[in-house]
Amino acid sequence: MNPDLPQHLHETRDLLMGSLRGQQVEKAPPAPRALIEDLTRSVITEPQAEPRRSLAEIFDSLRAMVATPAFGSAAAAVMILGIVSTVIFRPDAGSTTDSFRGASDYVASDGVQIIMIDAPAGTQDALASSFEDGVFSSAHSLETATSVKGAKVIIDFPARTITAINVKGQRVYQDVLPDSETGLTLAIASAVTRL
Repeated sequence: MNPDLPQHLHETRDLLMGSLRGQQVEKAPPAPRALIEDLTRSVITEPQAEPRRSLAEIFDSLRAMVATPAFGSAAAAVMILGIVSTVIFRPDAGSTTDSFRGASDYVASDGVQIIMIDAPAGTQDALASSFEDGVFSSAHSLETATSVKGAKVIIDFPARTITAINVKGQRVYQDVLPDSETGLTLAIASAVTRL
């Protein structure tokens, strides 16, 4: 006990000390909601990050993207252009045989020419964006087109045919000319891959 405290205040002191003892389970009064929101705004200054997506959600969005027609068209175009560019522009190894295929009678060529006979105006320019520069040329007759040396694809617009002729002058592929520009690009790519 405090010896400096007068005797008549000891009873008051004991009463106050008894009232300060807490309950076994004390519960603080609830804070006002507006106060908590105000404190939260003042403490949190950076924007909250988006919740992480689950692996299933990622696969679902990837599957939805791959299932779109635009993705399929783009993938087909990339594959066709990759094949066509390797066939059209073969590396010049300085040899006359293609040892990769094992064919000793193969004659190496500089590349494949795509010859258009009486093409409608603007067709060559529209197709040029899908192929390398210098691949296309034009002719006015089938005889002129077939006289060009090397492997070639002849697009005969009056006869509505597309023909692939190998280095030896043999016709290896012929088909009907498609009506659309996209179909024509795919038909050219198909003819070039057969050379």
